[in-house]
Amino acid sequence: MDCNLFLQEKDDFFRRVYGLRLGDGDVLQEAMEKSIEKNGLAKPFLFTPEGLTHCGLQVAFRENIGVDYIFPKELDNLSTVIHARWPLQSYFIRHSGHREAIEGDEALKLLSAEKIWGKKIATMTSLEISQFSFEYALANGAIIDTESLSMASGSRHYDGRVPCVYWYGDGVHVRWCLPSDTSGNLRSRLAVVS
Repeated sequence: MDCNLFLQEKDDFFRRVYGLRLGDGDVLQEAMEKSIEKNGLAKPFLFTPEGLTHCGLQVAFRENIGVDYIFPKELDNLSTVIHARWPLQSYFIRHSGHREAIEGDEALKLLSAEKIWGKKIATMTSLEISQFSFEYALANGAIIDTESLSMASGSRHYDGRVPCVYWYGDGVHVRWCLPSDTSGNLRSRLAVVS
C-alpha cells in the first residue's frame, strides 16, 4: 500500500466533501506505516479530519447523499459530552472487518457501555460511527446497521447517557441510550487506536 498516495486521496476527499484538510501528512503517514507494520492490512482505516463536527456531517449527509442527519446538538459541545477522541487534529482509527462494519461487532453484543468502560475496551465515538456511516453510504450506496443500532460507547454525556446511532426512515438518527442498556440489536464498534 502506498501510504502517501492513500493520504493524498483522503485529503482530496475531505476537501471536496467536508471542506476540510487532512492535516500533517508526514505525521499521519508515519503513524499509518507503524499501524500496518503492527496490525497488517486486515482492519480498515477511518481517518477523521481536523475540525469535523456533527454539524459538518449534517451538511455532508444532505449535500452528498440527500438524507437527514438528526442528532442531539450537545454532541458537539465538549463541555457536556466526553469523547474518547475528538478531531482537534486529524487522526485515524482502525475498525472491524466487513461483516462487523455493517452490523457492529458481534463480540460486543449484549455488553452495556458500563461493562465496556469497565473492561477498558476501545470503541468508536458518536462522530466516528456517524462519519463511517456517511462514508460507507457514499461509497457503496448502502447503509450500515440494517439490523442493529450502533452504541457509541466511545462517547458519553456527563450524566452518563451514551449516544446510539441508527438509520431510520429518512436518514441517520442519534439518540441517547442509558449506559446500562443491552439488547441483541445494540452493539458497540471496536476501535483499534494504535
